[in-house]
Amino acid sequence: MLKEVETYLLILNDLRNQVKNLLEKFPDGALDWCPIEGQGVLAMNSGIILVTHLAGSESFWIKEVIGGQPIHRNRDAEFITKGVAMAKLKRRLEGGAQNTEAILSSLTSAQWAAGFNKKSGPGCEYLP
Repeated sequence: MLKEVETYLLILNDLRNQVKNLLEKFPDGALDWCPIEGQGVLAMNSGIILVTHLAGSESFWIKEVIGGQPIHRNRDAEFITKGVAMAKLKRRLEGGAQNTEAILSSLTSAQWAAGFNKKSGPGCEYLP
């Protein structure tokens, strides 16, 4: 495995563990709570939405963009997710971790050096 990949995996695993630790601090039923309901610049997302979007984003960028495997992501649906159990959210994060490790650890030096670019398709409308 490339040293760069090892470093990225360590960072991503640390970030995922931080999210899981934060999830455990939520009391039952609080994951759906939204500090400011509604739409627009002042609206905020619930814990469920944030974790769902985090898992969806990782899957898109790692599995689809880098791995070349279509995931058929529905990004908009991530922002209306409700009622997901904590165990399921953790499984989403862990599943993403497994996919990320498998894809990134399979990269060659040449692939790493060439980089990855996604200029069109679902999700790219959010790129600058």
